[in-house]
Amino acid sequence: MLSLSFITPVYNMEQYLSRCLDSLLAQNIDSSQYEIIAINDGSKDKSLHILKQYALKYSNIIVINQKNIGLSATRNVGLEIAKGKYIWHIDSDDWIIENCLRELLEICESSNLDMLQVAPSIPVTTNFACDIKNEALSEIYSGKKLLLNEKKVAIGTWAYIVNREFLEANNLKFLSGLLNDDEEFTPRALYYANRVKLMKFSVYLYFQRDGSIVHSFSKQNLYQYLKISSSLKCFAKKNVRENNIRRRFKYISNGIFISGINSIINHNYGDEILRNYLQSAREKKLYPLEIDFFPIKRLILLLMINFFPVLYSRVKRK
Repeated sequence: MLSLSFITPVYNMEQYLSRCLDSLLAQNIDSSQYEIIAINDGSKDKSLHILKQYALKYSNIIVINQKNIGLSATRNVGLEIAKGKYIWHIDSDDWIIENCLRELLEICESSNLDMLQVAPSIPVTTNFACDIKNEALSEIYSGKKLLLNEKKVAIGTWAYIVNREFLEANNLKFLSGLLNDDEEFTPRALYYANRVKLMKFSVYLYFQRDGSIVHSFSKQNLYQYLKISSSLKCFAKKNVRENNIRRRFKYISNGIFISGINSIINHNYGDEILRNYLQSAREKKLYPLEIDFFPIKRLILLLMINFFPVLYSRVKRK
């Protein structure tokens, strides 16, 4: 078995792709021990040509070419063919620091981890080996404990190295048709994870660009918030038995639903779009929002969205 599989979806990334691939290749374990699964998801630029050139030169690069099926479905394609003991999803406009893979895999192995968070929201380390020796790692947590402590949890799929047997045992796949699929996937994965460690610095370099999924938005994408919110709510109802964890999933689900409202406001889509969004949410039984024991500020927010959504919208715009 290979030690690790990088899974890298690619869509129109010719400008950034070489930087990403070069960082995955510049590692301190032999190339025979890991694979780079690069999946061209119907790119219209020169991304496929770049991938083919790299595959000719490096035997551990596997290129899959397919018609466009979207980010989340493409990640699932990678999971189906991955042979590594561990999985690391890498966005093709991002990159990782050089010569970090051996130590990361040693951490996963020595602690028998389900998940290792490698990208908290603090600066990237400049001296990886030294930081590791200085024990810049957390204790072992359960994922459930982390779910209850949102300040410790990273949401991005790329922020974790994950044991493939753990994924398969819990049937953890991505919900198709999503762009921000990590918001739906990561809470479910953490719920099942028994052994998780957190690094106190990042080895992942996240590139923010104007055309990225995070920074682009359209009315067509708006209803993904409802799809994610509904999925997490259904997951909690079917699978979560602990009352405190169930409340946490409700909190996350509500937060994602509210993010959709705030996106409507921030993009000045107007009251009609807001009403349509709320009507769709009502049909999915996501709205009105369930009121729980929240801090008073949160309670006021939920009550205002439930009873005065247009007023909430206008107040937020000011």
